[in-house]
Amino acid sequence: MNVNDTVKRMLMVYPSVTINALDAYDHLFCTIGNGYEWQNGELVEISDIPLSVPTLSEALDIAMQFKMLDNSYSLFESTKEIYKMRHDGKEDMKGIVESFSKKMYNMLKESVSLICRTEERMNDFDVPTLERYPEIFMKNYEFRLYGICEYSELCNLPDDIKPDWLDAAERMLNFIKTHPETWRKDYEEEYNKWILKIEARIEELKNK
Repeated sequence: MNVNDTVKRMLMVYPSVTINALDAYDHLFCTIGNGYEWQNGELVEISDIPLSVPTLSEALDIAMQFKMLDNSYSLFESTKEIYKMRHDGKEDMKGIVESFSKKMYNMLKESVSLICRTEERMNDFDVPTLERYPEIFMKNYEFRLYGICEYSELCNLPDDIKPDWLDAAERMLNFIKTHPETWRKDYEEEYNKWILKIEARIEELKNK
């Protein structure tokens, strides 16, 4: 799958954890154990099912199923514990259910709103903020690059990398170089060490 389709799929299937194109690139190229691997010169999602870009209707259906089914029990249990902490250990089921329902509604609303903004998000390679994405459920949200190390896909660009993926890798590297304010403090040494190595590797691949 090409870069464009891969990013679009991420934004539509995983809207709560992939806010915009920059967020998707960070996950693809930097995040360790991201669920993707290099295959035939492309980063491919590790999955047992055929991968494709969903339609709007399919993406909304996926979001509905994930929020309402997969997350419901764990979210209800965490809601119950938070409610009890805030009410001196009392377990008022009516209050707990109301609180849980509100959380479920807000999380689903976030996903639906972001999915409906997919085209806009695909063209957004700036740092995502709450001001531009008010639907983000986490109100203390602050974007930070994951970090880079020997296990990051950006540090392991294959010899057979496709041109669009090489361009994407270079775009990610340029963002890292020009936005040190987004670096995670515990990765500063790794950023500085790997930037030159990745730069050299990209030039090597471009000159093949």
